[in-house]
Amino acid sequence: MPTPPSTVSAHTHACLISDQPIPNLLPLLMERPKRAIFLVSPEKTMQAERLKRIVEPRGICVQIHPIESAYDFPAMVRTCEELIASAEGTQLTLNVTAAPR
Repeated sequence: MPTPPSTVSAHTHACLISDQPIPNLLPLLMERPKRAIFLVSPEKTMQAERLKRIVEPRGICVQIHPIESAYDFPAMVRTCEELIASAEGTQLTLNVTAAPR
């Protein structure tokens, strides 16, 4: 059940980082969440750091969350379930639009 808006303490975006920054950047700049969690595979570290340098000066706190692979669907499901479970009292937006195709 979603948390009622009156009790939401913070808004967080969880973003799967890929080579294309725009699918993650635009929602972050438009919605201005307090925090962003970047799901980052080893080969996307540079892209995550570049995106972090863009959004942090705009008041969005970025947390890098390492993942082994964006192509391991069961592992990604577990990671997302963990994020949802830990987000109690927080509005969480899961952005996987930049996911590998």
